[in-house]
Amino acid sequence: MISEQDAVRRLITICPGFQDSLAFYTETYGRFDESYNVIGELAKWVVEQMKAHDFACFTELFTEFEGVLANATEDARQVLVIGFLEDVHNLTVRFHRPAEHIDPDVLLPYLGPKSRSEWFSLVRRYLDWGETWPGRTDNE
Repeated sequence: MISEQDAVRRLITICPGFQDSLAFYTETYGRFDESYNVIGELAKWVVEQMKAHDFACFTELFTEFEGVLANATEDARQVLVIGFLEDVHNLTVRFHRPAEHIDPDVLLPYLGPKSRSEWFSLVRRYLDWGETWPGRTDNE
């Protein structure tokens, strides 16, 4: 089983373009042992790449994400789902006015079966809360 720290460590090394953001995070007193914060930085970077329509390393990143998720401890799974996928949701559509939303569905081709399942589980939760979701609402 992959631990929380190992899961984060594996994901943050995939995309060379993320390294500047990671360096800034650590230079501003961020710590590598703060898994949710580190993976949140990766989520922010992914959303910035989505805004720029730059998906250069997404295949590699989400292939690794799927493999890690499939073999994760419960703590690691929580970091991956709540710390990463939910942050991507929040940063694309939930924390912005509708005119500023980023289409969350652009990530769907990169998600594997387990990550898609978690993605749509989060979407269903928002809908159950009475929120709207601008992207696809089911895994079909």
